[in-house]
Amino acid sequence: MKIVLLFATLLLFGGFKPPVDYCHIYGNIKFVQMNEDYTIKFVEFNEDVRIIFTDLWAEEEGIWKVVELNEDYKIKIVNFNEDFTVKTVNYGEGCD
Repeated sequence: MKIVLLFATLLLFGGFKPPVDYCHIYGNIKFVQMNEDYTIKFVEFNEDVRIIFTDLWAEEEGIWKVVELNEDYKIKIVNFNEDFTVKTVNYGEGCD
């Protein structure tokens, strides 16, 4: 009972985000300073997701198209307390 109450409290007050498969975050991405869906940190190793930026279609895992309108996700870049980490690559996008 106590665990359920704790989980409900954290969920209601925003202290907890349910687990997400970050590989499924792709498509039209808008970088924002507030009201983000997710926070990310760019890293060189031990990344959660490898991404490629494109100007064309972004319809597969690991492919992001930066847009100002009609975004699928709003992303904020941070240096700590990130939801997940990303690495920019030229090939091999996605997750393991």
